[in-house]
Amino acid sequence: MSKIEMLKLLDRDSVNALVLPEQILFAVREAFYLHSAGDGQNFPVVREALSTGGIFGIKSGGIANQGVLGFKAAGFWPTNRALQGEPHQATILLIDPTTGRPLCVIDGNVITTLRTGAAGALGLEMFARRGSSRLCVFGTGVQAGIQVDYALRVMSGIKHVTYLTADGVPSAQFESQFSDRVSMRHSASANDAVSKSDVVITATPGGRCCLTWTPSNPVRTSTAWVQTPRAKGKCREGFCPRPESLSTIELKLVSSAKRNGRRRHQ
Repeated sequence: MSKIEMLKLLDRDSVNALVLPEQILFAVREAFYLHSAGDGQNFPVVREALSTGGIFGIKSGGIANQGVLGFKAAGFWPTNRALQGEPHQATILLIDPTTGRPLCVIDGNVITTLRTGAAGALGLEMFARRGSSRLCVFGTGVQAGIQVDYALRVMSGIKHVTYLTADGVPSAQFESQFSDRVSMRHSASANDAVSKSDVVITATPGGRCCLTWTPSNPVRTSTAWVQTPRAKGKCREGFCPRPESLSTIELKLVSSAKRNGRRRHQ
C-alpha cells in the first residue's frame, strides 16, 4: 500500500464534462457480456423504506479480472420535488479490491440516468420491429427525456414522437429537446397515441392506468415497452405484457448477451 493515498472526488459538473452517451451505451452492453461470461459479480441488493418517506438502496458488484469493485448508494426521495430538486439521488464509490481503500467518490445521478436510457435502448435494439418510425412516450421528465434520446440513437428510423403529459398540457421544454431530430406531437389521448405508434415508452411514476381498452376499441400493441419500476402495471389486463412476459424479455436479454458474450470471448 502506497504511503501516498489519494481519494478522488467527481462532482456533477465533472461527471457531465467527462461522460459521453456513446460511452455509457458501450459500458452497459459490456456489462451484459461480462455478466454472461461469468466475469462480473452482482452482490445482494439492499432496498429499504425510510421513515422520511424515501427509499434507500445499495447495489454493489465487481469485475475480478479487471480489478474493479464498488457500489452505488441510491434511492428515491419524492419530497425533493417540493424543493425543486431531483427525487432520484445516487452516489458511487469505487474501491481497491486488493486493499479495500476507497479510490473515487462519484456523483451518480447523471450516470444512473444515462445508464437507464442505455439499457432501454439495448432492449429496443433487440426487440423493436425493424422499420419502426413512430414512438410514443408517457411522461416528460428526466427519465422520459433520456429514454427518447437513446431510442433515437439506436433506432435511426424513428421520425415521429408523440408524447403525453400528466396534466394534458403540451410541454414546450420537452419538445425543444428533440424538435431538431424528429417531429414532435403532443396528444391528450393515450389510446390514440399508442394505436398510431410502433414503440411505446412509459416513464411516469403516476399511479393510475395509462390506457383504457375494450375488445370493441382495440389498441395495437406496441413492439417494445421500456418501463420504469413504478410505471409497471399501468395498463389493463389484456393490453400490457403480463409480468411473466416482462420476465421473459429480461431472460431473452440475458440469453442474447450470453450468445454475444460467447462470441466476444472466444
